[in-house]
Amino acid sequence: ADWSTRPLPDAWLEYAALDVVHLIDVRDALVAELAERGKTEFARQEFAAVLAREPKATREDPWRRLSGLHTVRGRRALAVARALWTAREEYAREQDVAPGRLVPDRALVAAIRADPASKHALAGVKEFTGRASRSQLDRWWNAIQEGRAATDLPPDRLPSTDTIPPPRAWPDRNPAADARLKAARPAVEARATELSMPTENLLTPELLRRVAWAPPDEITASAIGRSLESLGARAWQIDQTAQIIADAFVESVQSSSTAADGAS
Repeated sequence: ADWSTRPLPDAWLEYAALDVVHLIDVRDALVAELAERGKTEFARQEFAAVLAREPKATREDPWRRLSGLHTVRGRRALAVARALWTAREEYAREQDVAPGRLVPDRALVAAIRADPASKHALAGVKEFTGRASRSQLDRWWNAIQEGRAATDLPPDRLPSTDTIPPPRAWPDRNPAADARLKAARPAVEARATELSMPTENLLTPELLRRVAWAPPDEITASAIGRSLESLGARAWQIDQTAQIIADAFVESVQSSSTAADGAS
């Protein structure tokens, strides 16, 4: 359903109300269940972390999230993508409508790839669809021309802020880190199973990867705990995983040494 519709139909309002009518009862049931399972403190720390969490920084070049943009080649074409995305965002704000309801991402990308020579040619791109694709044709054509005339061409891609390569590259890039991760991951998963919770609730995979890639100099539970804390892990998560991770890291070193001795 298009929830930007105004006014909202009565049936939709009732549907929205039914989404929350039972939440107080659910809250009471969860309070009891958390207490029964000894997880009240876990929940308290999680709620506090949510309240204290800093807003995410504004994404650089948000237009790069256009679905299908990876098929667009060349900096000039990317400048057109940026201009079209911006034009759609501005019009969506004016109309108080989700941008994708006006012209879907795939339609914008189709227009960019078609590289029309004129407004008439743009109108002839059959994949350029959406309820505002033709009614606002002047707007989209002006954006295309603006992108083509731009002098501040965007780079083909933004430099990655994540210095850790994907785990599939670890065996070649950092075999020791690969061994640590492969030893620690199943141990953390087993602990999550014991606690009857998803592994990512116990410790997000990103935190485990980071501490496996760059562990503290001293592999102890307290040192691992400090590393996890600096990465944003909550105290209860550290209590439940630091020793397990430290043991797994030590085991990975011992296993590697045994394998090396056998090979020699």
